[in-house]
Amino acid sequence: MSTAAAPRLNVRLLAQFAISVLLAANACAAAETNDVAARMQAPPLFPALVEAAKADGIPVERIQPSGETNGLRPGDSATVLLVQHQKGVQPNERVICVQVATPGSKELPEGPAAPLVVYTSLGDKLEFQSSPIMVTVRNLGPFFDSASREKERPAPDKNARLSLDEGSLALGLDGLAAFHEHRDQLHNEGKPDGYIEFGDSPYKAEEIDKCRKANATNEITLGDERALVGGLLAMVSYLETVAQTPGLKKLLFHVVDLPSAWSLLWNRGVDWSIDHEHDVKEADGASWGLEAGTRIYYLPETVRANGHRALELTLVVTAPRPPLLVCGGIIGFLAQNPLDTNNYLTVRVIDARRGRRFGK
Repeated sequence: MSTAAAPRLNVRLLAQFAISVLLAANACAAAETNDVAARMQAPPLFPALVEAAKADGIPVERIQPSGETNGLRPGDSATVLLVQHQKGVQPNERVICVQVATPGSKELPEGPAAPLVVYTSLGDKLEFQSSPIMVTVRNLGPFFDSASREKERPAPDKNARLSLDEGSLALGLDGLAAFHEHRDQLHNEGKPDGYIEFGDSPYKAEEIDKCRKANATNEITLGDERALVGGLLAMVSYLETVAQTPGLKKLLFHVVDLPSAWSLLWNRGVDWSIDHEHDVKEADGASWGLEAGTRIYYLPETVRANGHRALELTLVVTAPRPPLLVCGGIIGFLAQNPLDTNNYLTVRVIDARRGRRFGK
């Protein structure tokens, strides 16, 4: 079992994304929401997977209703189903369970962390508080359908113990999705596009003036700015979980267009960006195992490595309330190769629950 160092919120991480949020929905060749939803429908769990999950104590039954707004507690967990698809190859399934753990005496830094300070090209200063937690990650698989001709045997259980930032996860991406949904509507109505950038130092007066003029008709509020930056921080925290999960990075290498650039990306050795280029769609969460009436968003993004279109990523997000706080309200995603639509991964939360509340 490996242990990762406690994370530190750092604007430099945002800078490495080279993030510039374009307030537009460009016409690009991306999967339609209906196609995405169809690809991400929950498939039947392979019997071997169900048996292994039961033996390992990994729950795969349901997502508990969200009735609390307080933070994480030890035992909170989310189980996701990951399915790998490649043309001509039998799909395989894995389950990954992330569970909040009680930290050891030296696993987390002592005392409160300094807030993360982000400056915007509109001239504002934003602050976000960090709150590191420890989680365990269990990765079972791959498993194949009994009817498959594949002869591969399931890999050994892969476990890890790592740190995440609850402060970032609690920001969620639902605010970011709602902002983009509104901006998409304005764009489709022919309203002028704008832009906003973020950095770790104040922008120059001429840069602020240029940005304000470009957004003269957009009326971006301070709340909008917090939703944008907060959503990006939540995405960073979620992707850090993906990056630190044993075996998961290797699967992404099969999907991204440039594996060498993608490996550099994970090592933070290449400039990359996450661009919003496609319409956000709102839907009901009932089809995702949530209570009827729960608002979810399909949030499509394009991941670029050094400006190259490397991955088409569609996130499915909702409000990050327990028990979905441990995954930042991200209930699934589709990661698709931009040049080969038959090469993709789907990840979907199939179980989420609160840990035991002691003393009650």
